[in-house]
Amino acid sequence: MFEKKLEKKYRKFNSKCWKDPADALAETIEGGLKAANKKEEKERRMRRKDLENMSFTSSSDSSYSVEPKSDTAKSGAGGRHKSKSPKQMYSSDDISYKSPSPGQAKPKRRKSTRTSLSDDSDSDSDSDDGDSSSDSDDDDDGVPAVMADDEGDVISRVSSTASQWKKKTSLFSKRMKDHRRRILAKFISTHILLAIFVIGALSLYWGAIYNYSGNLYRVHSIAVIQDEPYTAPDGTVIPALTRNVTNIINSIPGNWRIMNSTEFKVIYNVTNAQEIDEKVAELIFDEKFWLAVNVREGATEAFYKSVTEEGAPVFNSTNYFQSIYESGRDPTNLKSSIYPILAKFESVFRSQYLKIYVPEFIKNITSPDFNETVNTANLYGLGNFATNSYDLRPFTDRVLLGPLSMGLNYNIMFSVFSISIFGPVNKEMAKYLKPRSLFFYRILISWSMFFFLSLFTCTVSAIFQIDFTPGFGKAGFVIYWMTSWLVMTAVGMANENILSIILTFCPQYMSYWMIIWTILNIAPSLYPLVLISRFYRFGYAMPIHNGVQIYRVIFLDISRHQMSRNYGILAAWVAVNTAINPFVNKFISKVVKKREERKELKRKIQEEREQERRRYEHRQRHASSKHHEHDS
Repeated sequence: MFEKKLEKKYRKFNSKCWKDPADALAETIEGGLKAANKKEEKERRMRRKDLENMSFTSSSDSSYSVEPKSDTAKSGAGGRHKSKSPKQMYSSDDISYKSPSPGQAKPKRRKSTRTSLSDDSDSDSDSDDGDSSSDSDDDDDGVPAVMADDEGDVISRVSSTASQWKKKTSLFSKRMKDHRRRILAKFISTHILLAIFVIGALSLYWGAIYNYSGNLYRVHSIAVIQDEPYTAPDGTVIPALTRNVTNIINSIPGNWRIMNSTEFKVIYNVTNAQEIDEKVAELIFDEKFWLAVNVREGATEAFYKSVTEEGAPVFNSTNYFQSIYESGRDPTNLKSSIYPILAKFESVFRSQYLKIYVPEFIKNITSPDFNETVNTANLYGLGNFATNSYDLRPFTDRVLLGPLSMGLNYNIMFSVFSISIFGPVNKEMAKYLKPRSLFFYRILISWSMFFFLSLFTCTVSAIFQIDFTPGFGKAGFVIYWMTSWLVMTAVGMANENILSIILTFCPQYMSYWMIIWTILNIAPSLYPLVLISRFYRFGYAMPIHNGVQIYRVIFLDISRHQMSRNYGILAAWVAVNTAINPFVNKFISKVVKKREERKELKRKIQEEREQERRRYEHRQRHASSKHHEHDS
C-alpha cells in the first residue's frame, strides 16, 4: 500500500512539470517519508500511553509485573514532560521482579511492526509522569519502542519502488501513459509550428516568382518613331512603314511611351537623327527604360526606292529598325522575362508587314496607273524583315552566375562562422574584460574574420578566371574584395546580434532564422523588383541586393548612378548593427548572470537535500546498530 502511494505521488508530480527524474523521485520519497513519520509518531505516542498502564504478569509462581508510576513525577504543574529512556521510565522502584519458576519461559518482548522515520521527534513529543532527569544513551533498552529494522524496511521498499521506475519498459506500457501524452502534445505543437514556418518562409520565395506576366505592365519601355510617310517624285504619298506601330504596341505587354522625332527632340534637347539614336541608347544605359524600339528616319523612302529605282540596294530592315536593351542589368532574368516583350513586338510587326503592308504596296505598283519602273530583282527581298537587336552590355560569361547569384547564399552562411567558431572564446573573454574592452575585442574579431572570409571568396572567383576589369580596370579585384567585405560585415553583424539573442533564449530556432534571413535577402536580389510584387520593395534596403548591384557594375560595366546609394545602405547596416552590438551583449550578459545565480541556488538546495538525506541515513544506521546490540 505504501509503495502504491509513493508511485501515485511520483506520477502526479512528474506530470505537472518537466524535471530531472532523479530530483522528482527524491522529492517524492522525501514527502512520503515525512507522511510516514507523522503517522508512525502518532502510533508511537499511543503505544507509550498504553505501556504506562499495562502490566506483564506471569504464572502464580513467578512473573514480571509493571506498575505505573505515580503522578508526582511531573516537572511542574502544567509543565512539559521530559523524554525518558525505558530504564528511567521503568526503574527498580516501579517494576517488581519475580523469578520464574523452573521450566517457565521468560516472556518475549513484542516488536513494533511500524516504523518511525525520525529520531529527532523522540525528545520533543514524548511525555512521562516521572521525575525530570537527564536522557540516557540507552534508548533501546527496557520497553521496546519503534525498531530500526522496520525503518530499514521502509527505506528498502522506497528504494525498490524507485528502482522499478529505472527499469526500461515498452512504449505502450501503463507507466508510459503520461510520457506518451506529453510526447504527442509536443509532436502536434511542433508540426503546427513547422507548418506555419514552411508555408510562410517558402511563400516568401515562391511569391517572388509568382505572376510575372501580370506585372509586365510595370516594365517601362520607349518607342521612338523617326520615320515618316514618303512623297514620291510624281506626288504620290507612300504610307509610312510604321503606320500601325501604335496599335501593335498597345497589343503587347509593357508600359510603353511612344514618341516621334519632333517630340523627342524637344524633351531631350537633341537636334538631329544621330543625336536621337545616341540618346535612346543612353536612356537604356542609364536605366531610365528597360527596352527601346528605335525606327530610324528614311525607312519608308528606302523601301520605296529599292523597288522603283534601277540599281538600288535591296531593302534591309535591320538598318532602320533597332531593338535596344541591356542584359547586364539583370543577367539571369532579362533575356527570359523582359526581352520577350521585344520579341513579341518584332513578331507582330513582321506579321502585319508581310500580310498587309507589302501586298498593298505591290498591288499599287503593279496597277495600270503606276508610272514608275518596277525593280523585280529587289521585289523578292521585301519579304525578309528583321530588327537589329542591340545589347548594350551583353552577358556572355556564365561563370559570373557564381558571384552574382547563388554565391550570395554562401556569403550569408559564412557570416555565421564568427559566432559558431568564436562563440566559446568570446564567452570566456567576457569573464575577464571590461565592457568597453570587450566591445572593441568583439568588433575586432568579427570584422577581421569577415575581412579574410571575403578575401577567400574573391580568390575563388579569380581561380576560375573571372574578368574583374570591365568596370574599374586593374583595380577591379580590390574593389570587389572591399565590397564583399562590406556586404559580409553588414550581413554578419546583423546575424551576430539576432543569433546571440536566439541562442540565449531558444537555440533550437537558429535554423529558422537563417532560412528566413536568407530568403529575405535572396528573393529580391535574384529577381527584378519591377516584375515581382510590391511587397518585395523592402529588398531595396537589404544588404545582398545592394551588393549585387555593385557587383554588376564591377563585372558588367553597367551604369554607376546607384553606387552611392548602394554603398550608403551597406554602410548604414554596418554602423547600426555595430552600435547595437554592445547593448545586445550587455542584455545577454545580464540574462546569463541571472541564470547562473539561479543555477547556483538550485545547486545549493540540492546539496542541502543531499546532506539532509545523508544525516537521515546516518541516524537510521546508528539506531539500527543500537537495536542489534540490545537484542544481542
